[in-house]
Amino acid sequence: MTNQQTSNIIELLSQLASDASLNDTKLILAQIEQADINDTLKALIASKNVQSLSDVLELNTLIKCNIIRTPDEDDDDDEQEQPDSTEEKSLAVS
Repeated sequence: MTNQQTSNIIELLSQLASDASLNDTKLILAQIEQADINDTLKALIASKNVQSLSDVLELNTLIKCNIIRTPDEDDDDDEQEQPDSTEEKSLAVS
């Protein structure tokens, strides 16, 4: 899959999603047919086969997610708020 073909597919899907005049199935199919992509991809888009289209485009390798752990700032506050046993005893005696 070339970058140009991927760009053409993204452009086509964007047009189909945003153009309100393309609400008729015949118009949608005509728009797909005019797109500069191969026939297999046209068929997948026309049939709304998202999973197969995703596999062909290898979207799972293009999307990356990084999880960054940060220290929990509330952990220190919790320790300070809990009285220790000597404080509890002195408060109980008073």
